[in-house]
Amino acid sequence: MLGIDDAVLAEYRAHEHAHVRQYERWGVLFFVLYAASSLWEALCGKAAYRDNHFERQARAIARQAGSG
Repeated sequence: MLGIDDAVLAEYRAHEHAHVRQYERWGVLFFVLYAASSLWEALCGKAAYRDNHFERQARAIARQAGSG
């Protein structure tokens, strides 16, 4: 999603900040783990993006923050 206006930026801010914190925790390994999670979910017949562990975590954080 592109930050085309303030409303879009506000809606996705908590979600994207969750990804920043994930990267801060895992470092460059985050990219490998993210891809591995997507692959695992796809192999299990689930949605590679929607069911990705890191995406589910970011969505949960955004819900707690009252956005997304």
